Amino acid sequence: MFVHISSVERAGLEGLAEGQQLEFQLVDRGGKVSATDLVVVGDVIPVQKREAAPQRQLTGEKATGTVKFFNSMKGFGFITRDDGQPDAFVHISAVERSGLSALNEGDRVEFDIEVDRRGKYSAVNLSPLQG
Repeated sequence: MFVHISSVERAGLEGLAEGQQLEFQLVDRGGKVSATDLVVVGDVIPVQKREAAPQRQLTGEKATGTVKFFNSMKGFGFITRDDGQPDAFVHISAVERSGLSALNEGDRVEFDIEVDRRGKYSAVNLSPLQG
């Protein structure tokens, strides 16, 4: 069963140890099933600390745009920015961390711009816009 690290972290865990008992919901993303909404059953089995995730930093820039496409099976898509800047990449983990269940072509959103340690930009902290 696939479990994305964002689901693990939302459950308050640093990782999953072999043998850890969980309750969870199944989500079907176009034929790719994964576990979400994890709840630990019994005691938490300690795990070794994992290496720090690549550093990501908000640029301080807010943007608005329209979802160009989002492939839920592959877990990513792009947003056409209203300000004419290049399309913003968006990953399923950013969608889920924003409390959204999905993005659909044509959805209007506001978002923050984040840059990773390699200088790649992506959309985070998404919120739907009306109209």
